[in-house]
Amino acid sequence: MAYSRFFCHLDNLKEVDWPLMKSRLWYDTDSDPDRTCRRQAEFLAHQSFPWTAMAEIGVVDDGIRLQVETALAGSDHKPPVVVHEDWYY
Repeated sequence: MAYSRFFCHLDNLKEVDWPLMKSRLWYDTDSDPDRTCRRQAEFLAHQSFPWTAMAEIGVVDDGIRLQVETALAGSDHKPPVVVHEDWYY
């Protein structure tokens, strides 16, 4: 297995393997043995991230959507909570 690379600038978004990010099947192959590591990489915000910049919250089903919407009830900023079953496996 190869090691994943780390980036810290928005200019590096072009380095993301976007076709792989959109793939439903992303297992490692002989010709590309690092697919799972790249696909499961985290996006981390250093120290803080403004809550008002959150554009959407993706969830697996309506039950979780209702839980999240309930948790957001007292918040001034309420990003849409959208069911994305295809994001989960």
